[in-house]
Amino acid sequence: MNQFEPKFTLIDTVSNQSVVLEQKQINIYLCGPTVYNDLHLGNTRPLIVFDVLQRVLQAAQYKVQFVQNITDIDDKIIKIAQQQEISEAQLCKQQITAYKSLLKKLNILPIKHLQVTDKIDKMPGYIARLVQMGFAYVSPLGNTYFSVSQLPQYGILANRVVETIEDEATDKRNKLDFVLWKQTTAGVKWNSPWGWGRPGWHVECAFLIDYSFKDQLTIHGGGVDLKFPHHENENAMHMALYDKPLTQHWMHIGHLMFENQKMSKSLQNFLLAVDFLTIHDFRILRWLFYQKHYYHPLDLSQSLIEQACSDIKRIQKAVNVCRTWFVYSEQSAIPAPKQFEPVFKALLNNLNFANAITHIWKLVKQINHDVSKQNLSGLKEHLSHLEWALNILGIGFKSIHTKLNVQLIKKWASLRKNGQLDKADEVRQKLIKKGLL
Repeated sequence: MNQFEPKFTLIDTVSNQSVVLEQKQINIYLCGPTVYNDLHLGNTRPLIVFDVLQRVLQAAQYKVQFVQNITDIDDKIIKIAQQQEISEAQLCKQQITAYKSLLKKLNILPIKHLQVTDKIDKMPGYIARLVQMGFAYVSPLGNTYFSVSQLPQYGILANRVVETIEDEATDKRNKLDFVLWKQTTAGVKWNSPWGWGRPGWHVECAFLIDYSFKDQLTIHGGGVDLKFPHHENENAMHMALYDKPLTQHWMHIGHLMFENQKMSKSLQNFLLAVDFLTIHDFRILRWLFYQKHYYHPLDLSQSLIEQACSDIKRIQKAVNVCRTWFVYSEQSAIPAPKQFEPVFKALLNNLNFANAITHIWKLVKQINHDVSKQNLSGLKEHLSHLEWALNILGIGFKSIHTKLNVQLIKKWASLRKNGQLDKADEVRQKLIKKGLL
């Protein structure tokens, strides 16, 4: 029998090519939040998808370095700080605390976060290289722009041909040119060779990738809406400096839709993640995102949420009932999670959530059958596999088999064995109410 050697297969969302990750060091950069208010549900989809990616890679013995930016200077931040009559730093501190709290609530594994303002002093040097190499220019108004017409490869991510489009409304030479450093009198500012101002959004991410990985980035990801212009512009700067793509592979996550429209703050059709989590368990949100492949849009509806609630309750009940029968049968220990190859192979195949979920339901069905037959050997195997599958998806359940609950289960077992069936049934009803049966 051939030994299973786990390797991750990725379908690059730019080239559409299937690639096997052969190297064991995987460097990941995921575009992070601009911290001016709370995240809506659509913002959490890339976080949860990349969290599963990290879990799968680690289970497959890859070494993972996962970096995410936190954009803590932006026009929106300045505007809201002024409205609230606090500093940009105060606003960002509040929002960063809220963001990291949300990550814990969503059961996201640790990520290395880089705040933009901590590295701004190094960004003028990065921009100066682009100016010196002829890929950027300083406008008559003192703003510094990247000149897209100087880079033949510009447009490769979006698969579009770039034409020179004059922009008389601004000081840019080409409408598609993007700002690297802008002069400003509003909000917090930094000094540079081009005067006081601050960097543009695109250069912030490009610099942080360069700072963290140089030219060794394996996977760059974010929402599909970032593909153009944000990722295109990041890639352009890297191509200009190094004559090679910014990353080896791209992963773009599909939109979260609401009533067939993209969920967004601009359309005012969003639900904040923190509000969702006051009503629902985090596992329900994660389970929702596993209903479609990560690249495809997911249309959120009340019926889909209700189905996810029902699914999670069914899975949790199977786990709890199984654990109860181990206590009832006086087993010394509940089996530890054990790698379940069908789910692992599904997730190694470009995070094939559909196949992974199919195998999870098969395990639940097997567990329910084992319980009905009181098949302890089957329960041991199937519970250990189910626990592993749930953990790698980030939705494992903590044990509710407290000391008092274990005592109650043992009392039920004793009453049944002694033929005191009426009293045993009273205890059984209590166990059902507690979710133990």
